[in-house]
Amino acid sequence: MRDLTTAEIEAVNGAILANIGMGIAGAAGAMGAYSVAGGITGDLTGAGFAGAAVGGFVFGAGGFNHVSGTVGVAAGAATKKIVSEC
Repeated sequence: MRDLTTAEIEAVNGAILANIGMGIAGAAGAMGAYSVAGGITGDLTGAGFAGAAVGGFVFGAGGFNHVSGTVGVAAGAATKKIVSEC
């Protein structure tokens, strides 16, 4: 085994930070969409916001593609169910 070079370490760190940034953007977008839709229908809950945040983060961190979207929906629904039961 060899030690990573500084360039290799920075490439890995940059990719991780990019995923976190995309996750935050996804969470913000999903929570915004939830607040608009919930405001129109009159159905806003803390559990819904939590589900939107988790689902959006997974969708964003996965690169905003169809696979991460599907997993994000599942994670969001599970989170909403768990939070609403607490």
